[in-house]
Parts: sequence; C-alpha cells; structure tokens
Amino acid sequence: MNCPVCGQELALGAAFCQHCGAKLNEYCPICGKPLVKNARFCQYCGAQCGTAGPLPMQRPEEAAPAPCTASAAACAPEGAGASDPPSSAEPARPQEPSPAPAPVLEAPAPGQQPGLEKQPAYYKAEFEKLSQGKKTDFNFAACFLGFWHTLYRGCWRRFLLLYSWLGVLTAASGLVAAHELETVVMMNTAYASAAWHWDGTVSAFISAVLMLQVAVALYNGTTFNEYYYKVCRREASDAEKRQIGLVAGVLVSVAAAVGVLAFAVYSYGNGKVQGTLYRQRLLEDAAVRGPQVQQALTESEVYILDEQLFLRGYVPEKDMPASLADKGVGEQVLKSIRLFYDDEHSLGQVMNAAGLQPFFSELTVQEDGSALGFIFCKIGESFLELDLKIQPGQRTVVFTNALFLDSEMEKSVQASTNQAASLLQWMYGQAGMDDTPGLARRIQGTWEDEEGNRMYITSYSIDGQDIAYQYVLDGDIPGLVVSGSTIFGVAGLTEDDVLVWGYGLHDSVDIETMFYKRVQ
Repeated sequence: MNCPVCGQELALGAAFCQHCGAKLNEYCPICGKPLVKNARFCQYCGAQCGTAGPLPMQRPEEAAPAPCTASAAACAPEGAGASDPPSSAEPARPQEPSPAPAPVLEAPAPGQQPGLEKQPAYYKAEFEKLSQGKKTDFNFAACFLGFWHTLYRGCWRRFLLLYSWLGVLTAASGLVAAHELETVVMMNTAYASAAWHWDGTVSAFISAVLMLQVAVALYNGTTFNEYYYKVCRREASDAEKRQIGLVAGVLVSVAAAVGVLAFAVYSYGNGKVQGTLYRQRLLEDAAVRGPQVQQALTESEVYILDEQLFLRGYVPEKDMPASLADKGVGEQVLKSIRLFYDDEHSLGQVMNAAGLQPFFSELTVQEDGSALGFIFCKIGESFLELDLKIQPGQRTVVFTNALFLDSEMEKSVQASTNQAASLLQWMYGQAGMDDTPGLARRIQGTWEDEEGNRMYITSYSIDGQDIAYQYVLDGDIPGLVVSGSTIFGVAGLTEDDVLVWGYGLHDSVDIETMFYKRVQ
C-alpha cells in the first residue's frame, strides 16, 4: 500500500507514513481526499474506509458485569462474609464480543490509480497540483516535441485533433516550397541574375502554416498536463503501445522529412537544368531577333495595360473600299490603318518615316466577311511580320499575331503581344510621330457629370466586356464610336476638355447625351 499524500510505499500496519508523516486514516485510501472524522465511507468516491466507528449500543437486559478476577471476598456483595457460599442466583452470561472492525481494503492510492502508478516524478508532482486544484507548469516537451510527445504518452485522440492535420499541412508546405524553389532557380539561371523571387502567395501560405504550428505548440504546452492527468485516471498506461506510437510517429515524420528534402534537392537540380535549357533558348531567340530589335524592346517597353492602344486600330471611312475582295485594295487599306495610339498618322506613314521598308500584303476575305492580311518590315538585320484582321462593317483592325525572322528568313520566333506593342511604339518614336496622342488616349481618366456620377475610362475600355472601340469619326469634334452587345455610343472631346457622351440601344432611335468634366 502507498501513502495517499506522497505516493511512497508504506510499512505493513503503519498508522503514519514513514516518509512524509501523514496520518493515514485521515485520507481516503482510494481517491486520496481528506475524510470526515470517524467516517466509515468516503464522501467523495463512496469507498469503504478502515475505521469501524462507534460500537452499537447494547440493550439493558443484555448488559452484564464483567467477570471478577479478584478474590471471592472482594467480589462478594456488601455485608456478606467471605465464608458465605456463593449465591444461588442465575450466573451472569458471558459478554458477547463486539463486532470486529471492517477490514481495510488494499486499494491503490491516488498515485496508484490506473495509469498513474508508473509516471515520472515530474508528472506525479503536476498531478498532485491538479488534485489540489492548483495550476500546472508549462510543459516544454509537449510544446517543442508535441508531434512525438503526444504519441509517446499514448494520447491518440489529442494527436489526431492537433497534429495529424498539421503534419499534413507542414508536408504540403514543404512540397510547395520545393516546387517554388524549382521555379526561382530556373528563372534566375535562365536570366543569369537573382532578380526572381518567391511568389507572394507561396510565402503567405508557408507563413500561415508556421503561425499555426506556433499556436498549436503553445496550446499543447499549456494544457497537456491537465489533459494527460485525465487520460491517466481513465485508463492504465501501456508502455508497449506508447513505444509503438513513438516509433510510428518518428518513422512517419522522418519519411516525410526525407521525402520533402529529396523533392527539394530534385527541384533545385531540375531548376538548374531547365533554367540552362531556357537560357539557351532565350539566346537563340535573341539571335533571331537581332541586336537592334533587342535594343528597341528594351527602350520602348509598353506597360501591359496600354497594349491595346497599339494592337487595335481602324480604317478611316475615306480609305475603306466598297469591297475588301477587290484586287489591289489590300495595300491601300493596310497603309491607311490608324492605331488608337495616334489618329493623325497612318501606319504606312510611320513605317516609311522610320525607314523600315514595309511590305503590305493583299487581303484574304473570309466567309464571315472579315479580311486577313499582314505587314512585313525590316528592323536591323531581322524582319517583323504582323498579322491582322479587319472587320469591314465596323472598320476595326486587330493584330492577331507577330513573328520575328532572322536575316536569312530560315528561323522564326513567336513574338508576345507586349513585344509587338513595344515595337510599334518604337516605330512611332523612330518616325518622330509620338507626340500626337489619339482620341482614345486623350479621353482616358476620371470624369464626373453635374450630378456627381463618375465614369472611368482606361485602356482596358478599348476591348472591354461591355463595349469596345470601333473607329474615330472626323469632324469639328472627333468622335470615338463604341459598341457593345446592347448599346452603341460616341464619345467626343471638346477644346475645353469636356467629354460629350451620347449613347442609345441598338434597337432604339433615342439617343441620350451627357456631359462630363475631368476630375483632377
């Protein structure tokens, strides 16, 4: 039997603990809580205790004097002689023995409850605090080694609630980081620089996982002792199961760490290889474009939001033939194209002034009435081909594709939309015609009517979801014709910088006109 206070083993039949001096009959041998004086049962757990309590009272008729062990004279009644014979009265019946005390149950003390008897001194001390209603200390092992610690202590439910999903998230973040490492290494290798950095979304995801790990670690370190105390009171500690859980947890975590590390090493190596191949391709593409094109792209890079100013335009009404299928009209139409970037100069004028030796193809009319063509020009030792499409009813021109060709016209490289727009802007600069912004550029900004309603116009409006630019009308106030699925309109700009906006429905003849002032 162990002491209910200190948990040390007691000597057989001891009334006091030889280790801490506690009086044993003052505590319940089962739950270890203090007993009421002379209690036969514990008021907390109902266990029978070792004290028998007061004896039951005897009935008067059953009471008898105790047998006399003195001489006959001393025991004789007053006035009777020593030689008097003994009385003939009924001899007294012997006293019935009192009931024996209830046997003390050899029940385990608090330290011996299932799951508590083999705990280390640290947990015994923490459990003693909990039994007295005190707060426990912070468990650093549970905080920093929680994944393995919960398995070792057999806290399977806690492991599933706190660390199973967190382990999956941690492994996933490692894989995402390894994949992003491959991209960063590849791009930095391809461009021979360290300008490529981690994607912000990946960094945010990894940071969120790290913050979750810190939060779970602090929570587990703060509450584990109390949780473990409840677990130990419910069930016995199984050392074999704890070892199996610890070994399994270590193996799983090591396997995950090795897997993530192996993937990171592979990603780094593959990033280097792919970056080298990509760099070789970039160098080959640069050789096809030539040094002058490379310089033009560097000097005149177009902001991505302004690409549509150079990739969309229109054919003026006076230059639009009755039929695009007529022979010989292709060169005339293509030379007359005006981009929304500049309404004053045609594309033929710009290319000739820039000395690019342009070639304008004939047009191929499609079944839907649109016409396809291309413009060919020379930049340095290389060539640029611009493919386009014309919608005759709307007079709208859209550049659909662009190619770079080497000086021998044997190799070609696909040009991006930004590269095509950048080279067209460079042409205007080379021709000295970049100081006459078109109406589409001049109406960009924030506009407000008399009632305070605002309208925002950007380059995205050129090919917007609701409306798209079509062409510019000549007149005292040039008007930009726009059209959408349900409405059409004309936007004009006066010399006083007032935006005139007239619009209506396609199936209606009513036109509404509004006036806007620019918001500074």
